[in-house]
Amino acid sequence: MLYQKVISFIQHYFTKAQVFAITDKKRGDRYFEINTNAENAIKVGKFDLVYSTQLKTQGREERFAHWSEILKTIASIRPDIISNLLPLMLKDTDSAVVEDIEEVLAQSDESIAKNQEAQAQTQAQTQELEMAKLKAQIDEINAKVLKMQSQAKLLESAQMQMQSQNENTNQNTNPAPNANKGFENIPPQARKYMQISKDDMR
Repeated sequence: MLYQKVISFIQHYFTKAQVFAITDKKRGDRYFEINTNAENAIKVGKFDLVYSTQLKTQGREERFAHWSEILKTIASIRPDIISNLLPLMLKDTDSAVVEDIEEVLAQSDESIAKNQEAQAQTQAQTQELEMAKLKAQIDEINAKVLKMQSQAKLLESAQMQMQSQNENTNQNTNPAPNANKGFENIPPQARKYMQISKDDMR
């Protein structure tokens, strides 16, 4: 009698369209609607339900043994995901330390993430220092090259100036061509006569 009253109240008051949420930590929130169409309208019906009973302890031990075999197989293929599967195994086996294990794993993941971030920052700083050092070395090399080029230009200019001075000095110290050139083999008396004759011609 009581259940008939409850059903009649539900049919009477739950007639408006409504949305319900199912909260799941792993899968996220899921939603379902009622009374939005004929398919999801609340109505009285007959349904076949099959129930089976089993000792919880025995079921947990069997699931634990099953999970152990699964973890052994996965460990040889993907050992990196074992820590992610452990909470699922503990939940499935109704372990009382599920929350503690999840907290420890979360702390471990957080610590690893922080260490990786710190390592990335250190590596970035090291790269910046190396780049700055390399740039300083390049600037130093460029400065030395410019200095050597400047010194080479000064040396070239000094050499050209010295060469010009040597040419001027040679021109000033070399005697003028000898007017008597070509008379070296003429006897002195004939040379004197030719010189007098040359003076008379003037």
